Amino acid sequence: MQTVSVIVPNYNHALFLPRRLESILQQTVEVFEIIILDDASTDNSRDVISSFVKKDPRIRTIFNNTNSGNPFRQWKKGIENARGSMVWIAESDDDASTDFLERSLKALEKNPDAGIAYCQSHFIDREGEIIGNHALNLKHLHPTLWDNDFCLDGKELVKNYMPVMNIIPNASAVVFKKDLCSHVQWEEVLRFNLAGDRYFWVSLLMHTQLCFLSKSMNYFRMSEDSVREHFKHTRIYLDEMIRMMEIINHWAGLPGKVKKRAIKQWQRHLRQTIRHKKGAGKLIFFIQSIPRFFRLFRFLITR
Repeated sequence: MQTVSVIVPNYNHALFLPRRLESILQQTVEVFEIIILDDASTDNSRDVISSFVKKDPRIRTIFNNTNSGNPFRQWKKGIENARGSMVWIAESDDDASTDFLERSLKALEKNPDAGIAYCQSHFIDREGEIIGNHALNLKHLHPTLWDNDFCLDGKELVKNYMPVMNIIPNASAVVFKKDLCSHVQWEEVLRFNLAGDRYFWVSLLMHTQLCFLSKSMNYFRMSEDSVREHFKHTRIYLDEMIRMMEIINHWAGLPGKVKKRAIKQWQRHLRQTIRHKKGAGKLIFFIQSIPRFFRLFRFLITR
C-alpha cells in the first residue's frame, strides 16, 4: 500500500499557507502525514501553521531558528523525516486540484517500473489568477509529446530534454518514491542556488521511468521575490546551467544535436541577461562571459 508523506517547505508565505494546506487536506485520497518546515519566517506563518496543527494530528512541524539560506536544505530535511513510501513536496505558495494525488498514484500503480509521476502546471499570479501554462514551454522541446499522458524511460528523457530545459519546473507537480532519493548526492544539490531541483530530478530519473499526466492539476505561483527570480539574470544562473549540461553529459552521454540545443538555450539566457544590464555594463558582462564560451566548446566536443 502506498503511503504519502507531504512535505511543505515554507518561508514567509503566511498569505498562501491556508489555501496550500487546505488543498492537501482536501485531496480525494488520504495522505499519511504532512510535514511543515518553516525556515525562520518573519511573517505570521507559524501562527497559521499552529492553527492547522490543532486541526489535524497528521501534521508535524520542523521549525528553524535561523534561515537555512538554501531551499534544497529544506527538501533534504523533509525527505529524511518522511515516513511514507511516497513523497510530495508541496511548495507553500502553490495550489493543487483535489484529484492530483489520486490520479498521480493511479498512474504509478498502472506502471510498476515508474517511480515518478508529475502533471502539467498552470502558472498563477499573486492573486491566484492563471497567467500561463508550462505546456507552451514544453512545445519548444517537442511539439506534441506533452499533449497526452505518457510513461517513458527517465534516462531517455534526461538525455533528450533536461540539458535544454528543466521539464519539471515545480516540485509541487510531482509525486515520487522515497527510496529513489538514495541516488541523490545532497552535497552536490546544495552547491546549487537555483539548479538544485534539476540536479535532484535528473538523479531520480536516471534510475526509473516517469509518468506524465497532461491534465493541469498543479498551480505554480510565479513570484517576483522567489529564489528563481533573484538569480534569473545573473552570472550564477548561467554558470549553473553550464554545470548541469556538463553533469548530464557525463551521466547520460548526449547526442550532438541535444548539445547544440542546450547551448542555444544558454545563449538565449545570456542575451536576456545582457538586456537587463545598463550602459557599459552590457559590454563588460559580455566580455566576462567569454571564458564561458570556451567551456561550452569543451562541452560540445566532450563525449
